[in-house]
Amino acid sequence: MNPAVNPASAATVPAWVWLFPFTAVAHIAEEYWAGQGFPAWISQYAETPLTENLFLILTAAGLFGMTVCVLIARLEPGATGLLIALATIQLVNGIAHLGASLWTASYSPGVFTGLLLWVPLGMFGLTRLRSLAGSGYLPGIIGGLLFHAALSATILFRG
Repeated sequence: MNPAVNPASAATVPAWVWLFPFTAVAHIAEEYWAGQGFPAWISQYAETPLTENLFLILTAAGLFGMTVCVLIARLEPGATGLLIALATIQLVNGIAHLGASLWTASYSPGVFTGLLLWVPLGMFGLTRLRSLAGSGYLPGIIGGLLFHAALSATILFRG
């Protein structure tokens, strides 16, 4: 057994945290295939069009990053703040899709999985993981907010 891996910590972080990357697959699928697709939809409102290639690169990187964060948090007891960041990102993203749909009076691809999966999972995660995160709770929330803001700015204001 690898001494760098703490098997007790994997038991500390519940297995349901794998829902973060698994629900991301459903969210990405809705964004890509539903309606006119998120790249075409956001291109109507962003300074620079979002190409499908860039969308796929960003979402693949995000899915990979989520998976790595979950894996690290399951193996390293002090990394639960990463899960708080994921919960924050998903909660904010789900709300942002709703806000964008209301603001533009149109269907923002991703709004259904955002509201049905990510808002509840984000709230559940922030509530259930609070005691495990300890001092990483607030930094996790701030990190999630900053990450979502940076990603949104990248998509909206690349020009």
